[in-house]
Amino acid sequence: MTVVPFALFGSGWVTGVSYVLGGLVLLSVRSPWSWLVFAGIGALELAVRLRIGLPVEPAALGAEWVVNVYVNSGLMLFGMVRLGDMVARLDAARSELVDAAVAHQRLATANRLRLAVDTRLEVVVRHGLDALAELDTAPERAKAALHDAGVVARRAVADARQIVGSAVDGGVAGPATEEVVAPRLARAIVTIVIFLFALQSVLNSVAPQAGFAKSPAAAAVVLLAAPLIAAMVLWHSGLHTGGRRPSGWQWTLATQLAATAAAYAVSTINGLIFTGFLAGSALLLINHPLRWLAYGAALSSIPLAVLAEPVRPIPSWTIYAIGIHGAAGLAVYGLSRLAAAAVQLAAARAELAELAAVREQLRMARDTHDLLGLGLSAVALKTDLAATLVDIDPERARAEIDDLLRVAAAARVDARSVTDDTLRLSLATELRVTSDVLTAAGVEIHCPDVPADLPTGADAILATVLREAVTNVLRHSSARRVDVTIETGARITLAVRNDGAGDGPDAPGRGLSNLRERLAAVGGVLTADRHGEAFELRAEIPADRPAMVPAP
Repeated sequence: MTVVPFALFGSGWVTGVSYVLGGLVLLSVRSPWSWLVFAGIGALELAVRLRIGLPVEPAALGAEWVVNVYVNSGLMLFGMVRLGDMVARLDAARSELVDAAVAHQRLATANRLRLAVDTRLEVVVRHGLDALAELDTAPERAKAALHDAGVVARRAVADARQIVGSAVDGGVAGPATEEVVAPRLARAIVTIVIFLFALQSVLNSVAPQAGFAKSPAAAAVVLLAAPLIAAMVLWHSGLHTGGRRPSGWQWTLATQLAATAAAYAVSTINGLIFTGFLAGSALLLINHPLRWLAYGAALSSIPLAVLAEPVRPIPSWTIYAIGIHGAAGLAVYGLSRLAAAAVQLAAARAELAELAAVREQLRMARDTHDLLGLGLSAVALKTDLAATLVDIDPERARAEIDDLLRVAAAARVDARSVTDDTLRLSLATELRVTSDVLTAAGVEIHCPDVPADLPTGADAILATVLREAVTNVLRHSSARRVDVTIETGARITLAVRNDGAGDGPDAPGRGLSNLRERLAAVGGVLTADRHGEAFELRAEIPADRPAMVPAP
């Protein structure tokens, strides 16, 4: 398709479309071969033009014009498509970077929990097994093993709290290749495009084509204006300011307008080449829909120049000139905007990944507090209780050690579930654990069975509320009795009341704020009320929304 018009129209096929073929080669053939083929196609067109006739005379100017148009237009096509593809790939890969950031956070927290909790609970289990083995034959050794288990369990509690309050490394993978390549590619292509257009303008003035001879003064003005205008366009492109409008752009745009007007005034037709750059700068710098009016105003000078220095045929040449120079302005605008979009999108991806990592860090910190607090406290309490019972009631001590091993195993599972987000708490299970733990701590507990009509989705959040309430009872109160009530209906209510608030804080711990966030997500509320020595924690959630509760 590229060759046929040359065969049909010969030298009359002025602009050709070989640059399309060259641009497609750059896009589809692997580098560096693509550049060799691109250069070969350009050389072949020049050879064909020399054979069938150059579109512009003199020959030197015509040959330069053929090469200039081919390289310029081919690079613009390549740059626009390649940068557009980079932006699309960056946009499509946003979720991948977010997933990587979350995975990084989970891995970091998993390592910390393994060292702080899981490894210590493993030691607690070993001490518990040693206590079982020595219970009948060496009670003192059994008590020592249980004492050591309690010390390790309390260290695990302290370390788990430290993980809750400390930051986890949020580093993620470095910037994508497209982020680095985009501005570099755009700078190179825009610079080459601007240089080639400016070179063509200079040559048109210094060695004009036949019929367009100009005075030395006009050529001197163009020689001075061309590098100044090229520098202004590069500055306005934003490729050296991170996509932002450069400071003082009003003055630099006015300078470019003055230089363009001077070249136009002395060179009319030959000075038109700068109007496209002026139009492109207007699009880049004016943040208002009126920038398209400024773009059109810059190109409107082309028909005026044709009338001032007639070119035959006037209509077709005018349309051709508007298309060429308008495309030049759009190319500078498009390449600059696409490059800036690639950089900004890459930065946005990094910001999204950082926010996702922070959210995941907060989730894991919250779940570490909510899920591990009661389990680790229960392990420590049961070591104390079992050690006390060794001399008084060995069989009950054995049962407490067995229960200690079970609770420690459950806490290890909870610690691992924090980082893989797989835990699904059960209210029935939590009620049983609550009863065991409070009884072991010498606290009388009254709790109902789980209602048969309790919606499935309410299970996880009510279990979390119960776990936090019991943890606070053990940690902050001197309670002798705890009452748990569950009510169903239009709103589901769980209340935990204890009689040992004493002089402690009305709302101890960070866990209550965590619970308020969980409940607020589904239209629920959490209240904490103190009446004398009594403290009550009450959670209410609408019965028709608990399925939406995010599981811990």
